[in-house]
Amino acid sequence: VIRPPLFLCDSKFFRGGKLEGSGNIERSRVCRGFRASDALAVFDAGLLDVSRCRAWVLKRLHPDGVCCPNCGTAIAEHLSPLDRRRCKSCGKWFTALTGTFLHGAQLEPEQVFLLAVLSELKVDKKEIARILGLHPDSVRLWQAKFKAFEAINA
Repeated sequence: VIRPPLFLCDSKFFRGGKLEGSGNIERSRVCRGFRASDALAVFDAGLLDVSRCRAWVLKRLHPDGVCCPNCGTAIAEHLSPLDRRRCKSCGKWFTALTGTFLHGAQLEPEQVFLLAVLSELKVDKKEIARILGLHPDSVRLWQAKFKAFEAINA
């Protein structure tokens, strides 16, 4: 039995579109991420540039700007995906990926973006794995994560 991935969004664990330990999705808590179809819709040759691709991913994760995931204080300065910051209000350490569906991912944001685009184009899992240098099981799990994200944010 293949189980959908378990992932953390805003301190809640979700599996297959359901809040872990509950029968319903808690709709008041929205996981920040993007749909595979969103990535395909904007994909063009310019998004093969790493900095432009990262900027798109961060804008999708934080449409209103980066905030502390603990207290919600806005962070004015630019924050790249892996830069660690300490909130001046509450003292919590975080990155731009904390509290998003990329939190704890072992992939760069541009790899996840390309995985989303290739998945939406129905490219074979083994071919996606070869292109991105991943194991096919990693591709399968990320595809399940995108489906779970869509279910949570439907």
